[in-house]
Parts: sequence; C-alpha cells; structure tokens
Amino acid sequence: MIRNEFRNIHPKRTCSKIYKNHSSYKEFLAKDFNYRCGYCDDDSLLLGGPHNFHIDHFAPKKKFPELKSEYSNLVYSCPYCNQYKSDDWISDKAHISIVDNRGYIDPCDSGYHNNFYRNKKGEIIPNTKVGVYMYKKLKLYLKRHSILWKITKVILLMKQIRPMLENCGENTEVNDKLKNIYVGLSMQLDDFRDYLMGELKYD
Repeated sequence: MIRNEFRNIHPKRTCSKIYKNHSSYKEFLAKDFNYRCGYCDDDSLLLGGPHNFHIDHFAPKKKFPELKSEYSNLVYSCPYCNQYKSDDWISDKAHISIVDNRGYIDPCDSGYHNNFYRNKKGEIIPNTKVGVYMYKKLKLYLKRHSILWKITKVILLMKQIRPMLENCGENTEVNDKLKNIYVGLSMQLDDFRDYLMGELKYD
C-alpha cells in the first residue's frame, strides 16, 4: 500500500496580537494554518474560503472559558471537524488532552502528522491509538476528505505545468519533464474519476 504523508506544511501559531474576541483572530489563524483545517487538512480555499471555516477551541471553551480568546488554544477548522469535536475533552484539565491513548493532539504539535497517513486514494488512515480516537470522533473516514485531497493533488500538478507550457520551446529536457508531469496528472485524474464513479455513491 502506498503511504502518503498526511500533510506537507505544518501549521504554527505566530500571531502575537491580543484580542478580547476570539473571532478577531480568524485572519491570522487562516494564514498560520496555511488555509487548511488543522485536523483533517482540508483546503478552505476549495470550500469557499475562510468565511466558511470555523475557529475551534482546542481545549473547549465551555469547559475552560478562561481560554476562550487565548490564541494558543485556537484551531482553524472546517465546519465538520469543529462540529464533531464539539466539547469533547478527555480530562478536567486544559493542559491534559490525552489520557490512556484517548484524546486529541494539538494540530500545531510537531508530531501531529505521525498519527495519520493517506493511502493511494487519499483516505485518512490512523497510525496510532490516539489517531484512532480522533479518526472516529472527527469522522475522518468521510469520503469528502479524500476527494478534496485528490483535487488538491491535481491542482498542484497543474501549477507545475503552466509555466513549462509557456516557456518550454524546443528544450527536449523540459519537454520530457513536462510529459512526465502530464502522465502524473493523468493518473491522478483517472484515480479521481474511478473514485467518484465507484465509492462516492456509498458516502
């Protein structure tokens, strides 16, 4: 089975501003999280932009109201992950997010991506016990995640092709490289088409 890294760019919280209302941080969160959901890595730019994304409180604000506007506790999240996670928390302390391999890993943790990988279809697969817990709670098995991943792969390949199309000329080496990229793009599109025609009808 082909294993793809869960995400290539890891989010980092860099905002140093202080606001009373956590919603004021949304623009900063979008940039710090690379415009992707901290949990499932879905691209917000494919889903209508930041306007359609939410701000999740990693340690739930209902249980820890003192962290409601603490930037280090905020996560740029798709509506699905935010809804499914809701106020679920494994302990009665904000700094304890995992107990007996159950709970949540902060998406900005450098080891977050080690808990998941993607198979050839782009499906999210849990890699640890904590990953399994999050996989079930956040419903990371939903087919929408693999579909968006496939679209992103195609878009990235297209971005590589465009400047080559404009500048390749008679350069054989560039033409060969361009041909290989086209082959890769074609394979991604074929996989995506088969996925849509087959498994999507069962979602």
